[in-house]
Amino acid sequence: MNDLQSLSAYPVGARPEGAIEEVIVKGKKAEEEDLTFWGFLDVIKPLQHIPVVNTIYREMTGDEIKAPAKMIGSAIIGGPVGLAVAMVDSAIEDTTGKDLGGHTMAMFRGDSEG
Repeated sequence: MNDLQSLSAYPVGARPEGAIEEVIVKGKKAEEEDLTFWGFLDVIKPLQHIPVVNTIYREMTGDEIKAPAKMIGSAIIGGPVGLAVAMVDSAIEDTTGKDLGGHTMAMFRGDSEG
């Protein structure tokens, strides 16, 4: 049994020498994912959800959309298919830092990071 599995078996304050002191959780803070008033506007703004148009709109304005607003708005406008595409797009953005539109724009600009 390794230290992580047996860590909970020790009484408070009686951890053995070298036990893990801190656990770092990767991800975003909960308040970064909350739907705000501006996020609600992103949900109802069609320019954020129409394929190709949304990429051009975000590139020209510098506007960004959070994952919850992207998924809700895409589900409203595109139905189940729109929701599925938004989920895949959000997963790609969470993994790489850019959504599909961002990767496409990087390809056209010749960015090596895209």
